Amino acid sequence: GIRGVYQPFPSTSHAGITLVGVIDGLRQLFAGYAVPQEVSDRGLAAVEAYYAELSKKLGWNAAVPSEVVSEIAMSMVQAGKTAEGFDLLQLILRDDPNSPDGYVSLSEAYQKTGDLAAALVAAKKARELAARFDATNLTYYDQRVARVVKKQAAAAK
Repeated sequence: GIRGVYQPFPSTSHAGITLVGVIDGLRQLFAGYAVPQEVSDRGLAAVEAYYAELSKKLGWNAAVPSEVVSEIAMSMVQAGKTAEGFDLLQLILRDDPNSPDGYVSLSEAYQKTGDLAAALVAAKKARELAARFDATNLTYYDQRVARVVKKQAAAAK
């Protein structure tokens, strides 16, 4: 349904009210979209439940953003739950096999587990997809590849 909020701005001049009103309106409109950290810390099931509730409020399906799933996956890898973490990263790539950022996350996870060969493959795939789909910041993906190559060289010494 339609939501409304009354918010006076007594210290704002007539000339400045439009900007302040738009900013506040956007904050109100998107309130609740960002998953709270305490929910994210409880894992994917809790995040999915959070977004299911958000979807009910909005009246349309608000899917869990891949960035949130990636964050949970990386937390699992950090905590030694590598199988679960990699399963979540594969879920991201299954849903969007052309996601350069999905492959960047996969590369980072492989680096954390010490599998630099797999990390390099994933980083190169991210770079390839970024170039194919006209990503504006190819330097970012080049840096990801270079970082893995540097780690491989250091490990070879």
